[in-house]
Amino acid sequence: MSGVIGHELVHSKETHNKYIGNFGYTKFFYSHFLDEHLKSHHKKVSTPDDSTTAKRDQSVFSFFAQSVIGSHVAVWKMETRRI
Repeated sequence: MSGVIGHELVHSKETHNKYIGNFGYTKFFYSHFLDEHLKSHHKKVSTPDDSTTAKRDQSVFSFFAQSVIGSHVAVWKMETRRI
């Protein structure tokens, strides 16, 4: 439940709501969600470059691995460019 609520709060304009929304993701080590979702997923949604968009007929297990690994890689690349 906190994932759904956190997702909606991440889209909020107020900075404090973004951080409150992201806090729920820390309990399962997914605190990179804020950056990945807004800065990567929203720009690449439904393209082959978006690791968090499932491919047609993809199994849930394959998508889970693709999404978790791909989102971490996307944030890593964003941070290395930023630094």
